[in-house]
Amino acid sequence: MITDGGGVSRVRSQLTGLASAFVRSPLPLGSATARALLAAGSVTSVLLLAACGGGATDTAGASSTASTGASAAATETATASASAPAHATSKPSSSSSASGKAVPVTVVKPFTRGPDKHLSGSEGGFSWDITLPTFTGSGAAVAEVNRRVEASAQSAVTASKTQNGDDPESKHTLDGEAAVTTNDGRTVQIEIPMSDFYEGAAHPTNVDNTVVLVAASGAPVTLEHLFKNQKEALTAFAPLVIEQAKADGYDPSGSDGLAPTTANWSAWQSDDKGLTFTFQDYQLGMHGMPSYTIPWSTVTPYLLPSAQALLAPTS
Repeated sequence: MITDGGGVSRVRSQLTGLASAFVRSPLPLGSATARALLAAGSVTSVLLLAACGGGATDTAGASSTASTGASAAATETATASASAPAHATSKPSSSSSASGKAVPVTVVKPFTRGPDKHLSGSEGGFSWDITLPTFTGSGAAVAEVNRRVEASAQSAVTASKTQNGDDPESKHTLDGEAAVTTNDGRTVQIEIPMSDFYEGAAHPTNVDNTVVLVAASGAPVTLEHLFKNQKEALTAFAPLVIEQAKADGYDPSGSDGLAPTTANWSAWQSDDKGLTFTFQDYQLGMHGMPSYTIPWSTVTPYLLPSAQALLAPTS
């Protein structure tokens, strides 16, 4: 449930401007700027995007809200056959681009679920326990998907751990349970909602990580490469978010949390209805993590052909 909260001032102070810079130039977790972003509520997604180089170079092995783009999707199409899971049989899928040329996407068999895995531990007063899905199979793509999902959760742990600051013994827990939202042979998508709670606080701070990976290779799909013009697309989506939010009883009009930046829109997933964006705790001015879907009819004109072939409904 989304309720008004008194924590707005601590959330909005440095999110705009700092977030985009953080993605492109990862900051030391102990720095004052990093702590300001942590307080803003959407830092975990920013950390993860920074960890994977904003979708360009994956230096930390993490992909949060991992988004693909035209160039990434095209690369995956070219290399998918070599890295597809051993159990999979590939078949071509295509989508017509604006020029009329088909954009091929390698489709593999949906992954087979394995046992859930607990990422858990403790350090000083901080403890964590996040339940993650795993997939079975001998192919390199399966191993890569498992690795990236765990890396996403581990980055959340790392981000939360730094918040203990000068009082490492303060009681502090991070809990979450991930869900597989898409496993259609084109992409594997995971959502990892988490609750970050300090003993004595009025309520936990909620954090949502999303992971979108190319099924044929396990490569991340990055938000920054989905659109022909990302700023134009996100600017167009903001009024639809406001309209849906008003129907829920609150008005985020003018919120910095809807500025067309990667940090603000980094938690996303796709399904048959469209692209769904989740906004972090206090990002739109209230406690809670609201999610709003932008329909394909609105999204498609802004998508690169490769992203459309990878994410949009096939029929």
